[in-house]
Amino acid sequence: MILPLHHRSMTSKVCPGCSNVFDCRAGESSCWCFSVTLDSNALQNIREIYEDCLCKECLSKYETPSTKRP
Repeated sequence: MILPLHHRSMTSKVCPGCSNVFDCRAGESSCWCFSVTLDSNALQNIREIYEDCLCKECLSKYETPSTKRP
């Protein structure tokens, strides 16, 4: 079976923060994570602690109140 282009770069990953499985589309032009705004300190902390992408719930914990979107 050949998948459409928009499904080819989606990957199911296990979040290193909580072990939940989530869909990662970082290789595409848009992914849910692109809408998460992090300050430079949060981004540095994430990179020091984790080696891979985080799920939406874990990543949103690093958003600061001034950057968190509704």
